[in-house]
Amino acid sequence: MTVGQVPGTEHYGNGLRRSVITSEHVLTVRVDESLYFANAGFLDDSVYDLVACRPEITDVGSWVR
Repeated sequence: MTVGQVPGTEHYGNGLRRSVITSEHVLTVRVDESLYFANAGFLDDSVYDLVACRPEITDVGSWVR
């Protein structure tokens, strides 16, 4: 899921649930599931797909919950 800054705060939240501020050059994602070797490839593919769709992205950040 894409994460962005909640306007007027220092908090970050789910871009699908609320209006958030994002950067067109930075992709920030949050991983809500446990990350282990069996699903690491899926995460890699998902991030690569997101970056491929947005060539203006220069940086990727992640937040593993």
